[in-house]
Amino acid sequence: RAAVVDVLPRDASGVHATDLAAVLAAANARSETAGHVYARAATQLASLDPVAALRWVVPAHEAGVDTPELSLAEADAALGAGDPHRALALLEHARAAVPAGG
Repeated sequence: RAAVVDVLPRDASGVHATDLAAVLAAANARSETAGHVYARAATQLASLDPVAALRWVVPAHEAGVDTPELSLAEADAALGAGDPHRALALLEHARAAVPAGG
């Protein structure tokens, strides 16, 4: 875990999104704000630790976050975790969410 966390970006306060997400999850936080923190953790981990990234996708969705960025991170993580069918379905979902001409 330490090797992965060392390469993750920190927010302005110096905290990793994954650490903040862990604190929020321990408090069973399900607000939209918490969901965006979970989504940021998933996005940051998608290429580095796909299985861990996929674990953050669930609470993000449970908190109501359904953004194209989260779908792309989930697809990246799914592909890295060896699930190309899930990745393709997520990419199609993200593509459908982008407005025409966008």
